[in-house]
Amino acid sequence: MNGNKLKIGIIGSQIWIDYFAEVFGNDENFDVCIYKSFNVEVYKSIRRLDLIYIMFGWLDKPHLLIFLTAFLYRIPIVIHWIGTDVYRMINTDILNFKMKLKRLIMKILFKVNKNCYHIACAPWLKEELTSVGINATFIPVVSPLTGINVEIYPLPKTLTVLSYIPLGREDFYGEQKLLEIARMNPDVKFIVVANSPDRKPKDLDNVEYYGWVSREKMEELYRNSTCVLRLTAHDGLLGLGIEALLRGRYLIFIYEHPYVYKATTIEEAQKALDEIRTKMEPNYDGARYVRENYSTEITREKVKKFFFEILKGEHYEKDS
Repeated sequence: MNGNKLKIGIIGSQIWIDYFAEVFGNDENFDVCIYKSFNVEVYKSIRRLDLIYIMFGWLDKPHLLIFLTAFLYRIPIVIHWIGTDVYRMINTDILNFKMKLKRLIMKILFKVNKNCYHIACAPWLKEELTSVGINATFIPVVSPLTGINVEIYPLPKTLTVLSYIPLGREDFYGEQKLLEIARMNPDVKFIVVANSPDRKPKDLDNVEYYGWVSREKMEELYRNSTCVLRLTAHDGLLGLGIEALLRGRYLIFIYEHPYVYKATTIEEAQKALDEIRTKMEPNYDGARYVRENYSTEITREKVKKFFFEILKGEHYEKDS
């Protein structure tokens, strides 16, 4: 370390690189080096780092090469896990042979490298990683698209449910459950984004399908919605739900979370919807919880503390 200034290298998808460059870039404790690929210059520069921060846990080729280089130079590595990465690690039945082999190699690398540490962005992801021998620390790092200072809208007069079901992944995101709930509630409006309007069931007049929408359009949809329905097969600390809570919307979600309705079945979701039907005011408690627990400042301080504990030898949740 150069004095008390921590020189860290960050690699991941562009949206997360930009986010963490902003999180750490204006902090006098950090000197940030961004990596978008792996080459000879990157290889040479890694030896000058204090720590490598890799987004995400499912290591693609450049991530893997940077991991191995840091391992060679005995530089601490922090792996940041999101929902999709964890889902692959705990569900081998969804993987082909090549992905299973990659999973095995990753587990061996995490086991062998005693200077490798893990962050899980949701408490249930931490528990799932523990089930496959990876000890992680829970730090709530939410989507970089999630703004904290937003307006809380009055609830619309018509009970309206918003859901994200991307085209081609309908089964994973619970489309059939949503459509069944829509059939049970003809007086409730259901809005699906990230799909195709051509796929809208012709027998359901209370369902609308949108493709990918702009941030301005998404803001309009939040304003005209009462709640978000998220009945996925697996999830992380989702951006859509956090954004909805910030705007005073209610959330039906598959995991326990403060000021959220937990539901994994159609029956549980229906019960939650019946309760939300009685609400006259926005979900102020949910909005307050997100502002107080998931801000960029809170993320920075918790990650900073985690990094410095590692470098001072005070962090003990290593893979054993």
